[in-house]
Amino acid sequence: FPPGCSSPSAPGRRAPLPAASGAPRLKRLLEDPGIVKILHFARFDVAAIRHHLGIGMAPIFCTRTASKLVRTYTDRHGLKDNLLEFLDVELDKVTRHSDWSSPRLTPEQVRYAISDVTFLLRLKDRLDDMLDREGRRALAEDEVDPHRLSQVIRRTIGKWVSDTYRRRPMIIPTVLEV
Repeated sequence: FPPGCSSPSAPGRRAPLPAASGAPRLKRLLEDPGIVKILHFARFDVAAIRHHLGIGMAPIFCTRTASKLVRTYTDRHGLKDNLLEFLDVELDKVTRHSDWSSPRLTPEQVRYAISDVTFLLRLKDRLDDMLDREGRRALAEDEVDPHRLSQVIRRTIGKWVSDTYRRRPMIIPTVLEV
């Protein structure tokens, strides 16, 4: 996804992001090993935050990865599909494709951003139950291993460089504390 774009759903749009030095509290929170960060489709958010802010997130629980491990009866693993099935919540995704590059978000965008993550804790609980029932907890934890995730992020950014600029990507160094 393009530099400055904090969401892969908004290709070509630049989202204003604070400089890494301007977000010390966010850095402290996201890098705290005692707090599990719950994300849906974590590799994009983690890649954007690492690329633009220099923040490495861990530990992570990815609801999309967990969905793929336990909902083998479907190929629909989007947040909207998971929320509808597990929590009977219909998520309106219309605002997703609005202009997120503006310095001021509209009230609809703010509501969307809040609703997009409001249900993640409850969804995680439901997916945790299924992971335990199916005996796939270890797989889920292995999938969000910081080293493995870092490799996926490097490939994701490399593919974007290759596709966008039609050239081979440079090596993107990644430093992890394990």
